[in-house]
Amino acid sequence: MLTAINTILEMAATLICVNYLFGKRYYFSIYDAVFMVAEVTLIESANYFGLSKGMALFGYVGIYIYELLKFKCSIRKANVNLVLVAIYCIFAQVICSMPVFALENWVSVDWVMLGINFLVLVLSVVISKTGYFYKVSQGIDNYTMLSKIAAGICLIGGIYLLIIYKMEEYLRRTDYIIFGIWTILIGVLIFSWQRERYEKIAKEKELELEQAYEVVYEQLLESIRRKQHDFHNQINAIYSHHLIAKDYDTLVSLQKEYCSEILNENRYARLVSNGSPTIIAFLYSKFVEAETKGCHIAYDIKIDDMQGYLPKYKMIEILGVLLDNAMEAVEQRDSKNITVKMLEQPEQLSVAIKNDSMHYEREEIMRFFEPGYSKKGEGRGIGLSKVREILLKYHAGIKVSCEKEEFVFGFILPKIKDSHAAVL
Repeated sequence: MLTAINTILEMAATLICVNYLFGKRYYFSIYDAVFMVAEVTLIESANYFGLSKGMALFGYVGIYIYELLKFKCSIRKANVNLVLVAIYCIFAQVICSMPVFALENWVSVDWVMLGINFLVLVLSVVISKTGYFYKVSQGIDNYTMLSKIAAGICLIGGIYLLIIYKMEEYLRRTDYIIFGIWTILIGVLIFSWQRERYEKIAKEKELELEQAYEVVYEQLLESIRRKQHDFHNQINAIYSHHLIAKDYDTLVSLQKEYCSEILNENRYARLVSNGSPTIIAFLYSKFVEAETKGCHIAYDIKIDDMQGYLPKYKMIEILGVLLDNAMEAVEQRDSKNITVKMLEQPEQLSVAIKNDSMHYEREEIMRFFEPGYSKKGEGRGIGLSKVREILLKYHAGIKVSCEKEEFVFGFILPKIKDSHAAVL
C-alpha cells in the first residue's frame, strides 16, 4: 500500500514538472490517468514478481509518450523536456532525502520514501508557481557549445545517480561527491543560460531602437537634402547683397546676418557625417526637444559604429538621463547653453555633456549619485545613480565638475575585447 502511495506521489510531482516545462497549468486528463495506471502496474508487477527495482526506470519511457500525446509537441521538444524532468527529479529527490534519511533508524524504508516523495511534491508545486520550469525549457533552445557539453555531462551523471538511487534506494559517499560535481555543472548551465538571456534581451532592444529611430534618422537626412538643394540659391543670394546695400558696412552686416541664418538652418548637417544612425537619431530628437525649451545646443560629435563599448540601448539610456538633467538645470536660467561632445578613438570613447549651472561644492555633487537624492523634489534622484551603476559596470572613468557656472559630466569608456562582456 505504501509503495503504491509513494508511486502516486512521485508521479504527481513528475507530472506537475512536465506540464509546467511546457508552460501549461496542470490539469488532470485521460493521458494522466493512463500514465498513472501504467506506472502503478509496472511498479506493483516488479514487486510482485520480485523483479529489479531498476524497472522503475521504464517509467521515463511513459513520460516521453505522455509528452508527445498530451502536448502534441515535436520530438526535439519532448527530448529536451524529458532530460530536464530526469535532471530535476534526481536533484529534488537527493536534496529532499538528506533531512528524511536521518529518520531511517526509527522508521521503515517505505515511510522514509513517503517523506521524500511528499517533500518532492511540495517542492515541485512551489517551483512551478514561479514559472521557472518553463523559462529553463525555453532557454535551453539557444544552447552554446559550453551549455551542450555541460548538459551532456549532467545527463550522464544524472542517469548514473538515477540508476543507483532507484536500485539501491540510497547513495554512497562517492555518489554524493558525484552529486556535488553534477550540481556545479548545473550551475555552469544556469550561468550560460543567463548570459544567453542577456544577449537575447540586448539584441531585441537594439532592434527596437533601430526601428524606433529609423524614421527620425530618415527625417534628418531628408531635411538636410532639402537644404542642400537650396545651396546654389543661397550662394546667389549672398552674391546679390551688394545690389541692396548702400555701403560696405551695410553689405557686411547683411551677409553676416544671412550666413548666420543659413548656418542655423544647417546646424545638424554635421550629425549625419557620423556612424551609428541609432545614436545620431536619438541625439537629434533630444536636440530638437531642447530647442523647443529655449536651450541653445552646441555639439562636437565624432563617432563611428559604437561597437564594443556597451549596448547602444544602455548608451541611449545614459545620454537620455544626462540631457534631461541638463535641460532641467538650465530651465530657470537666463543662459541656457548645453554642449555635447563625443569622440570615438580606436580603444576608447570619450563623452562630455556641459550645461550652464549654479555653483555646487564637490561634496554636494557626490550626493547627486546617491539613490533618491534630488534637489527637484520627492520621487526623483534615480537617474544619475543608475547612470553611475551602468558606467562602473563597464569600467568607465567618470569625471564630474562644476566650475565657472558650468556643470560638466564626462566619462571615458574603454573598448571591451570580449564581445560577450559587451552585451551583458
